[in-house]
Amino acid sequence: MITLQVKNTLTYKGAAYIPDVQEYTGDIVPNPTWLDEDYLCLTTGEPWFPVRMIKKAHIISSSIPVTYNKPKANKN
Repeated sequence: MITLQVKNTLTYKGAAYIPDVQEYTGDIVPNPTWLDEDYLCLTTGEPWFPVRMIKKAHIISSSIPVTYNKPKANKN
């Protein structure tokens, strides 16, 4: 489990209060093939929204270092 603090990038917040920093907790999972390497995927624990995609440049802090190494291809 990792906890990330992420910069909120909404440009128009209107009258609603939206904090400048959001906090997300979950496990880092492999990115889908169509998602760039400058993002990471974090589980949410919610069945209707299982994975959150977070741009690495927007991460302000984390509870552990943010690293993810792709699994090596099986050469069978």
